Amino acid sequence: MIRPVRLLRTHGPRIAVASMTGLLSLLTTAAQAQVLYGMSDVKQLGGPDEIVRVDVPTGVATRLHVFGSGLNLLESLCFDERENVLWTTNDGVLVRIDPLTFNTVTIGDTGVDDIDGLAIQPLTGAMFGITYGGNDIVRIDKSDAGTTILNGSLEEGSRLEDLAFDSTGRLYVLTSRALVEVNPATGAKISKVSLTGATSLEGLVWDAPLATFLSAADRGGSKDLVTINRLTGQVLFVSPTLHSGFVDIEALAFVPGTPVVPVTLRAVDVERSERGVRLVWEGDRSDVTYIVERARDAAGPWTDVAHVDLPSSGRARAWRFEYQDAGAAEGELAANTLYYRVGAADDQGVWSYAQFAVEAAPTAPVTLHPNTPNPFNPTTAFEVRVTAPSHVDLTLFDVHGRTVRTLRADLGAGTHQLVWDGRDGSGRSVAAGVYPYVVRGGSQVLRGRAVLVK
Repeated sequence: MIRPVRLLRTHGPRIAVASMTGLLSLLTTAAQAQVLYGMSDVKQLGGPDEIVRVDVPTGVATRLHVFGSGLNLLESLCFDERENVLWTTNDGVLVRIDPLTFNTVTIGDTGVDDIDGLAIQPLTGAMFGITYGGNDIVRIDKSDAGTTILNGSLEEGSRLEDLAFDSTGRLYVLTSRALVEVNPATGAKISKVSLTGATSLEGLVWDAPLATFLSAADRGGSKDLVTINRLTGQVLFVSPTLHSGFVDIEALAFVPGTPVVPVTLRAVDVERSERGVRLVWEGDRSDVTYIVERARDAAGPWTDVAHVDLPSSGRARAWRFEYQDAGAAEGELAANTLYYRVGAADDQGVWSYAQFAVEAAPTAPVTLHPNTPNPFNPTTAFEVRVTAPSHVDLTLFDVHGRTVRTLRADLGAGTHQLVWDGRDGSGRSVAAGVYPYVVRGGSQVLRGRAVLVK
């Protein structure tokens, strides 16, 4: 039974990070073949998601960009030819992505939980989506994320995984069991073909040159590229032996040309204290200058505050850099939310950025600091500053998200340290490796990774 249409509309767009629209002309003028992008789950507790590039002939994928903190529920992806942007949803929040710089702009909350797929109608530019848990097919207003449910019971008993248009404007929805053609005007089901040949398919995109749908399916601990015959439902892996190299590719989208990602950047940590704002980021190159810029608004204007040339730690293709902005502790800057971006250019002058946002100077009773030293052996400490009696929890995990150790303390006013001795909850020494952690105190939450070396 189809539920009545209900209209959900937000109060307008909420801009989170400014997009580098000036670089879009590079993508628009490119006259090269399309490139397949995938949205991959990093698979770490609270970890952000990432964009990968998938080679269609072989199905092998390579990492292009890891998103910053807070973008860890990205399960959809589609390319909009009219606006030359990628679209995704962070759970139910609509987000634009610049396909060259991967800068993001948050448009607004759709009002619908768990939008798991997006598609743009090629003839009209209209946006459609599906929900993983609600069995809904929806139409979404790209300007403010207002959402209309077209069909609230598209395929009962199945999960909706993704949707895509072919080049003629026919709309198909991928479910856990079938490929369903849908009328985009009404959301009504037109036809269905059951899938055979692979399981746990996620992502759907139309490959015009091959005249087939592409998806990704589980195989040998990897999510590998497959073709779907829309007439028979037969699913075939594009390579009988090669794997993508990624555990979970959840969405697919073709973009035109061969976008250049000159310097890979990732925001690691931002901390505000009485000394100002401390930024930590990771870059894949140590032979370029990283420009630190600050703004009072997410859209700018930006002020150049520092040039950083030397890494503080790291290794080849994973260099870590730091900068302490002492000016942020003074005057009006200390009383306002601040936005930062760290940029670097390749030899051709093409820029990439990592973004940070930091709230006004904290008035909370607890201030948390990342562990030091890091890497460590045999112990590492988390500094906690408390202005009023507070309870603090530290939980460490292994790379699979399993709890390794939990430390709890009731602290009085002052500066304290929570020390981890590299042992699990049973008192056994743990192996060398990376241990994600979460520290909670008052209303403050700090996430990071402790690296144990032996």
